[in-house]
Amino acid sequence: MDHLDQARRNYRAFTLLRDSDFVDWATTVLFYTAMQVVEAWLLTRVGTESGSHAARASRMFRLGVPASVFSAYDRLRQMSELARYRDWTAALDAERLAQLHDDAYRQVREHFDAPDGIRPD
Repeated sequence: MDHLDQARRNYRAFTLLRDSDFVDWATTVLFYTAMQVVEAWLLTRVGTESGSHAARASRMFRLGVPASVFSAYDRLRQMSELARYRDWTAALDAERLAQLHDDAYRQVREHFDAPDGIRPD
């Protein structure tokens, strides 16, 4: 399965989790959707898999991804880590998840020109 196919699959999982009020898992899957979009873009430029979050971030920087887009991507990563490793209940709810989706995710998706099926309806 290629990265864009995985991103489409992840985005479908995100919508199911979001609609079922699993805010923590929806946040995590939203980040991994963005990560797959970024990885697909990087693969066309570098030709190899990044292999780690640190390598992916380094490649994004070296290839001139705008700071605002990197910040949006990093915000998704940070919120995913919050949802997985800390008490997220004070920082995440359905409204904040919607903001994360409409702001950070949308910025990443639009910059990397993600195709239909990875976009909100």
